[in-house]
Amino acid sequence: MTDSTGPRVRKNRTDMEISRDMLELAREGVGKTKLMYGANLSFELLQKYIGRLVASGLLSSEQGSKLQIFRTTERGEEFLSECRRLKQLHRLASESESKLRGMLGQEHPSD
Repeated sequence: MTDSTGPRVRKNRTDMEISRDMLELAREGVGKTKLMYGANLSFELLQKYIGRLVASGLLSSEQGSKLQIFRTTERGEEFLSECRRLKQLHRLASESESKLRGMLGQEHPSD
């Protein structure tokens, strides 16, 4: 896939990343269509993830005046918080690994 800025690499998201994206979108309440397009999912995948997130208590569903509204629950907010924490730990681990690799590549003065 290319665009005016050059080639783009398309990365497949994990279940956790898709769930995180959906919960982020639903923090203030969102309809099914906005959730589907915002999370970049097919209708079939949307249905699968909605079922999973509602069943696990991370997402709630309520009937609005015209459409069904999905909202991130308190448990869903905890999930998002842990996702942010995990991302931060991953960044720190990557930085430490990079530092260690640099240290391995350094020449040590001989005695």
